[in-house]
Amino acid sequence: MSLRDLSVLAISTLLFATEGYCQKYNFENYSVNEGLPNNVVRSIAQDELGFMYFGTNNGLAVYDGSLFSPFLLPGTGSGQQVFRMKTVSSRKLWIDYAGNKDLLWIRKGILERPGLRNRYDINNIYEMGGDTLVCTDWGLYRLKKKELVRIPLGMKNDDRVIHFLFQVDDHRVLVGRKGFSMALLSAGNMEKLDETKDDISVNDIREGPDGNLWIATDSHGLVIIDGIQLKKGHIVFLPHPASLSFLGKEDIFCIAANRDDQSLLIGTSHYGILNYHRDGSLTSMTKNNGLSGNKVNCMFLDRDKTWWIGTDFGVDKLTSTSFMFYGTEDGTAIGSTFRIEKDSSGRTWFFGNEYFYYTENELAVRAEYPPGVEKIALGSSATKDGIWVSVPNHLFYIDTRARKPIVHNAIHTNDTYRRMVKWENCIILGGKSGLAMLENNQVKMIDDTFIDIRALCKDRYNKLWVGTFSHGIYRLDLQKSSKGLQPVRMQQILDSNSNYNRFLALMADDKGRIWAGTRFHGVYVYEVSEKTAVKKSEFGMKEGLSNNSVTSVTQVPGGDTWIGTSTGFDRYSENENGSQIVRLSRHYRFNNSVNQLVSDSTCLWAATDVGAIRISLTREKYYQFPTYFKEVSFPDSTRHIFSTDTTLYLKADENSFSVSFTAPFYINEQQTQYFYRLVHDGPRGDWIEVRANHSINFNSLRSGKYTLELRSIPFNGQSGYLVSRLGFIIATPFYRSTWFIVLLVLLGILLVYQFDVARNKVDESSEVRPLLDRIYTGSGQVMENMNDIVWYVNPKNDSWEDILVRMREFAIPILEARNIDVNFTADEKLLGHKLSMHQRQNIYYIFKEAVNNTAKYSQATRVDISLVRSGISLVLSVRDNGRGFAGETVRKGNGLLNMQQRALALNGLLTIDSVPGIGTHIRLVLQIP
Repeated sequence: MSLRDLSVLAISTLLFATEGYCQKYNFENYSVNEGLPNNVVRSIAQDELGFMYFGTNNGLAVYDGSLFSPFLLPGTGSGQQVFRMKTVSSRKLWIDYAGNKDLLWIRKGILERPGLRNRYDINNIYEMGGDTLVCTDWGLYRLKKKELVRIPLGMKNDDRVIHFLFQVDDHRVLVGRKGFSMALLSAGNMEKLDETKDDISVNDIREGPDGNLWIATDSHGLVIIDGIQLKKGHIVFLPHPASLSFLGKEDIFCIAANRDDQSLLIGTSHYGILNYHRDGSLTSMTKNNGLSGNKVNCMFLDRDKTWWIGTDFGVDKLTSTSFMFYGTEDGTAIGSTFRIEKDSSGRTWFFGNEYFYYTENELAVRAEYPPGVEKIALGSSATKDGIWVSVPNHLFYIDTRARKPIVHNAIHTNDTYRRMVKWENCIILGGKSGLAMLENNQVKMIDDTFIDIRALCKDRYNKLWVGTFSHGIYRLDLQKSSKGLQPVRMQQILDSNSNYNRFLALMADDKGRIWAGTRFHGVYVYEVSEKTAVKKSEFGMKEGLSNNSVTSVTQVPGGDTWIGTSTGFDRYSENENGSQIVRLSRHYRFNNSVNQLVSDSTCLWAATDVGAIRISLTREKYYQFPTYFKEVSFPDSTRHIFSTDTTLYLKADENSFSVSFTAPFYINEQQTQYFYRLVHDGPRGDWIEVRANHSINFNSLRSGKYTLELRSIPFNGQSGYLVSRLGFIIATPFYRSTWFIVLLVLLGILLVYQFDVARNKVDESSEVRPLLDRIYTGSGQVMENMNDIVWYVNPKNDSWEDILVRMREFAIPILEARNIDVNFTADEKLLGHKLSMHQRQNIYYIFKEAVNNTAKYSQATRVDISLVRSGISLVLSVRDNGRGFAGETVRKGNGLLNMQQRALALNGLLTIDSVPGIGTHIRLVLQIP
């Protein structure tokens, strides 16, 4: 093992291998499995649409919130490295990759080439004082229209490998290079003001919260330049802070400023990310607490304040710094955490299986249960100098005054106490078989009539609430006497549905209400007076809770109530507009049982089945983000859109397609919900949730004008949203157009007229007259058929109301003209339903053929026509009392054969029953929606 390896091992041991457990950050990793072209991520950027770009050792990928897609660059191929990306004031994204000598931009997701090609590789680009400055492998250039003009710098090797510029102020610019000296230049004429003696390979430059410049370098580690001296025209190096002294020879690839807490994030080659705080303290993000790898190549903060970290194992997204998990380190699990307690010094204690822990800075320090006890903490209560803890049949005390707490031996008890609550100078204990008090290290029974106490709290009137597992809640008045505290039962409070309910949690809020968490019915809220308590409200999963099994309730500063359940935690908020329940477990991707919630002025602690969790109480940001329509895909083509509001003009045969979309939002993007509605010739309908993979399919839409409205709702279910709109106008087919229908009618009229004139001119005795009569009769049928076509192709005639009117208008005149009585009935169940053109055409023609046959051949005096809906079936019946006909006639008639063929086209069943001398019954049965 080399000396460097030993040094790294020693420093790693010093930083990370302590007696405690590091907090685990909420990182999410993306790698080649999700669509990256390579796991070595060297650069990260975001474009003006909000899409994320990741430069790797094998090309560029873009992430739009739903999919990773390759982004092809000129000449890219296997092994092409993307080094740097940067957004400038023109909202263009500049790309630097291996061998690139072009000036390349990405704008609105499209690659642009301004037509400028340089002789040398372009390394960086800056906009300063109205100029665009370009750093190359052979000096610094100024962009003049479409030409690069070299700027002489007067430095040693001033024509070599310039990577970074940093504008110190209006008068000075710092130049960073690879393998050459740094220099301070005049911002006006770029003359040299000062230059370092040593060569320094600069990887990144950031201004720290102290006003100094922090330089990430190869081999020189972290370099700090005095900011005050820079403004005087001199480069003066400062010593490393004591906590960063080990970085003297470390390769530092990137530095970022965290504006929220005024700290610096330092990306190293061996130690992950070091978070240097203004007070000089140091915390870290490494493989031990969630990072995918300890070699950090780049860091990027997106517009929604989400951190992206590029490593040699993909890109890590820090979904939330407000959610810290104390659960595992190096594969060793803390395990289930049963109780959490805060001591008087501000430390947090969490009691798990086998061990318990207390926080010391950012670490959880392990401590041992006293000997001879079962290692399951059931209750706890903090005093001025320590903490009392109950375990099965034992109590023990932890003295927390010293830096290293002292755990006292356990006291044996006759009962197992699950809950504790402070009461004046003593502690009230709730056990399996009664209520007791702990005073002067002695346990004394108060009431042995209670069974299985699971919750205790004190209300604003100094009354004790006792929640049991099977007999409801009791409200007690504890009165002092010579014998100690004497309980007086004021009220037994039961669930209104049953007197057998299980209460797991009790909490008094700042309005004096009592919140009760139940095993099966969510939360009950009681209004309390001096003498009475009345349940005023209750809510569970129907109202938005993640689960009806409520295990803990606590109120945090500001008034919000947090509710722990068997599947996570929720936040209940009240304001002048009402109340809201937010399932924050969805935000943190946490789906485990919560045993207890404890809050202080800055954070909330949760004891869970998988460890302890610390949650910052800062309110999550109110997010409004656009949803982009990406593309419209037809069976044989695709149109790219990338818009939030546009209109497409589609051909008549482009009426079946799918619309893909996405929202460039990266906080729990898997939890983002999408809703759409299609507006067409009428009022807006209800929103429909999209459950497919970011796409909506449309099939066989009618011609006309449509608007597709789309909205996104993020993980926290906030009510505000932006609506995106995609309009599309589908052209009308020529055979449905007004001009075509009018032309058909005119042609028909002209045809009838011409034959009528010709027939009148021919003498009655002429041999031509019978032929013209037949043509005239046929032309009338043509006109009738054209009229039918005009009717059934009109999409406005798609309801049963329309077809019933059409049937009546045809049948009644033709039958009554032959002195046939007509009884026409239709089921009201049919009204309101729609028919396709195919259905309208075939149903109507079957009906028309049946009525025509009756009128021509039946010699009937009565016809009964009915349309009935039975379940999903339609039954059309035409029955007459005419002469009937023999069976062989059924097989010979062309009209009846056409009816059979149309029934088959509808997937229906047509039956024809006819008895000579009695009549004929034609019956059609088919399924309809």
